[in-house]
Amino acid sequence: MLYLRVITAIFLAAYVGALLFLLPAKGFALGIAPLLLLGGVEWCRLAGVKQPVGQLLYLVLLALLMAGCFYRPIMMQWLLPIALVWWLAVGWVLVGYPQRQPQWLLNKIGMLAVGPLLLVVPWFSLYLLRVQGQGEWLVLFLFLLIWGADIGAYFSGRQWGRRKLLPAVSPGKSWEGVVGGNLMAILVALSVAVATGKEGRDIGYYLLVGVFISLVSVVGDLAESLFKRRAGVKDSGKLLPGHGGVLDRIDSLTIAAPLFGLLMVGHW
Repeated sequence: MLYLRVITAIFLAAYVGALLFLLPAKGFALGIAPLLLLGGVEWCRLAGVKQPVGQLLYLVLLALLMAGCFYRPIMMQWLLPIALVWWLAVGWVLVGYPQRQPQWLLNKIGMLAVGPLLLVVPWFSLYLLRVQGQGEWLVLFLFLLIWGADIGAYFSGRQWGRRKLLPAVSPGKSWEGVVGGNLMAILVALSVAVATGKEGRDIGYYLLVGVFISLVSVVGDLAESLFKRRAGVKDSGKLLPGHGGVLDRIDSLTIAAPLFGLLMVGHW
């Protein structure tokens, strides 16, 4: 299973890397849009929408919102605050689960309503990062933080994981894994800061960003685990060998991308 996970990760990294460095910002955004739309299909299934017609209509809605963000970027000014409020609500549920299960947040209607927050907001956040000066490297920095935190958490959790993080939500995650992910994110952030010539407080700021993104990526991972548990499935899909579905691969990105944009635009 590990070799499939590695091969799939290499393929995805090559695909996204080619889009990131060979295409302009809009080309990059259009190139990754199908991945987010496939995530929309998986989200429909987790919400309980099994009919292909319903899933197609939902994809059309997501695509229209994506187009709307392209032509009316001001949409992000109200989508982003709503997304942040939703993530705070999800965090509140996670720490109290299973005793805390508000239906207004976790039922089919609630899940379908927030799908654009999970998919369109991070997608457009990546586009906004890409249009910055040397934006391709800024997006890569985000990816490296997430991948580094994921790898650090995976191996440290397997090797030393003893104290469970939120066993009612995700039995496999441990506090040791969180620490390992944080350490890897710090290493990535330090390497990027040094490579880009940062000094003093700027290096400290990069390290804080690394720790913060590592921690919120855990929230994204746990949130998807919560919805998969309620749907009674292990993976969101079967598209990516060794990883499951698209949502299984981008769960951390859904929360990390917009927050990383808020922290790094102007500090790059």
